[in-house]
Amino acid sequence: MKQLLFSILSVSWVAFASSQLDDQYSYKGFVVGIVNAKTQPVFADQVESELISLLQANPRFDFLEKNQELFKQGLKSVANISINPVSTEKLKIYDGVFKDQYVKGTRSVILAEIFKEESDYQITFSLVITATGELIASETVSVGNPKSLDSFVVATREGLGELTKKIPFDASILKRDGYLVVLDRGARVFRPGTQVSVFTMENKNGKVLLEETGLIGITQVEENLTFGKVMVEKRPYEVARGNKLQFSDSPPMEVASLLDAAEGREPASLWGNEFEVTKGKLGVVNLDLGPSLLTLSNKTSAGAESKLSKVLPGGSLNGEIWLTSKYYINVGLNYGAASLVNSNQAGAKSVGMTVSAFKLLVGYRLNIFAPSSGPIVYFRGGYGTQSFAIPGNDSTVIFKSTAYSGPMISGGVSFPVNDKLGLGVDITSLIFPSVSETPLQTVASSNISAWTFVLKTTYNYRRDIDFVGKLFFQRFGSESPAQTRPLSSLNTSSQSTKGLMFGVSYYY
Repeated sequence: MKQLLFSILSVSWVAFASSQLDDQYSYKGFVVGIVNAKTQPVFADQVESELISLLQANPRFDFLEKNQELFKQGLKSVANISINPVSTEKLKIYDGVFKDQYVKGTRSVILAEIFKEESDYQITFSLVITATGELIASETVSVGNPKSLDSFVVATREGLGELTKKIPFDASILKRDGYLVVLDRGARVFRPGTQVSVFTMENKNGKVLLEETGLIGITQVEENLTFGKVMVEKRPYEVARGNKLQFSDSPPMEVASLLDAAEGREPASLWGNEFEVTKGKLGVVNLDLGPSLLTLSNKTSAGAESKLSKVLPGGSLNGEIWLTSKYYINVGLNYGAASLVNSNQAGAKSVGMTVSAFKLLVGYRLNIFAPSSGPIVYFRGGYGTQSFAIPGNDSTVIFKSTAYSGPMISGGVSFPVNDKLGLGVDITSLIFPSVSETPLQTVASSNISAWTFVLKTTYNYRRDIDFVGKLFFQRFGSESPAQTRPLSSLNTSSQSTKGLMFGVSYYY
């Protein structure tokens, strides 16, 4: 069957670079559509919803929600003509829609048509690539009980399951870093200690065929992902992102080189980067919300102390951009707000106080037991600020607006408890910071403290989302000789915070 399917892939174009064909036939970016949704609106909504849910739940595929609505509108703009029995020729009416989707990153579409045969309903599912509009495979299933919407759900699951079996390869490479690779299938397909051959797609003499690029050794297998190391590369080819793995005894395409052919194959280096991240492709964004308890404290040289504690609702937004699996850029913003009376005069009114922070860091992380799963140690360095803004501009204020800034260093460790749960510790501190106060300017400060300690836990909700809980402690403060404060006998000032936040991390 797969050999027949790949004969469909033959094209008459000029030869493409293999990376381009790997991308065009990647079956990664999906949208779905019901071609006769106008005539079967109730059933169409049920089938479409189930198709989307199944694609989103399968880590092998990427459902492109951003392109879905545009694709549906494109289908509506075409005459509501049946394409059953489906063929590449009948699909030409959608060429314009397919080309628009290809430009927007969609590589494959699943079309469904719901039709009635006497008293029975059937659904035809078709897999099409947007680069050429080619029909790769189709599957027709019967609806067991047309009077029940659940029957359409069951039929959709059956149809999509059979359709994806007809994708003419079994897995592909999601990512390569050094000599480590990540594959888009998991424990149901791979097992540690095995070796598999890798292929790229080539167009030779108008025929699409598989060209061997190398050999991978499987080192670690998880539920939906597999990690491996490049053992051999067949020059001039290199094992690359998008390459295919195919396990059938009857190859779906002509195989240009046998697996055990030695000519032109070079051993891959055993030295290379290990993967420190197993989710996401470019980075992660994290949003946390929760309360914190801020304690403000002032003490004069005579020992008199003023202290106030306030609960601040607030949140933080952090993001990482991954330069490689080890090196990354970290940007963070924190904000909280409350009100307090900040004057020693009778009848003074409450004023709004804000607490904010910013950091820009470059980080490095290392998986201690790579490529096996284990603790990840990381270090970061850059610039950071922390500001406690409290309105008041005369000598009657109790607590000054204080800002700390300077070089920042950070370090920590995170480790998996199991496949779902992880724990971590993070310590951040300003080094050689500067301190400024309003309305009084500090001329000289000593014994400056500016650090944050975080305990965190993560729950792996799905492939691109984690739920996060954080317990954190902060202390900022400084001492100043009395002669540097001509308008005040204030000797020490500190701001301490402890809080609890919950949030979500999105991997993109």
